Amino acid sequence: ALQRARGQVRQLTAQLGLRDIRCSKSETQCAQLQTLLVEKERRLQDALDQAEQARQSGVAAQPQEPPMACAACGIIDREQLEHLTRITEELTAALGAATEIETETRRQLMVVGGELQGERLRNAQSEEELCRLRAREAELVALIAEKDRLMALDRAHMAELRERAARADIEERLQQAFAQRGGKAQKQWHPHLEV
Repeated sequence: ALQRARGQVRQLTAQLGLRDIRCSKSETQCAQLQTLLVEKERRLQDALDQAEQARQSGVAAQPQEPPMACAACGIIDREQLEHLTRITEELTAALGAATEIETETRRQLMVVGGELQGERLRNAQSEEELCRLRAREAELVALIAEKDRLMALDRAHMAELRERAARADIEERLQQAFAQRGGKAQKQWHPHLEV
């Protein structure tokens, strides 16, 4: 059970690391998209400013120019205006695409953030479980050590009892041997009283 829990903790730690890497990657992508969006907005604003300046320059310049020059000027202004309009449309489309990408990236970031938070919660729970398992392991190790100590005491006690039984058996045989040799008149031998 302990090995299984340790394996699960290792697996969860690896998954958490992978989630952190994915989250970091998503955050980096989001930052890059935000930078790109800011750049696109700046370019769009510059183009709009240029279009506005060109329009104002064209309006202000028209009354001062003679009617013949106005026709040529109108063609040039129209080409510039069309060019600026195309640029503005392109930048608007790019801004829309960048906004959609940013929205999608933020959504993905929120999903990954939620997953990361869930993974962190699961990791914390796994850490708690691992701590409980380690505490249980320490208890089991202590119980095993106590059992080994008690078994050693039992073995020592059993060895002492066997030794006493063997001594008692030897004493009994010696008494029987002395009794057979010397008869009843012979003094009984008590080795535990002998010095």
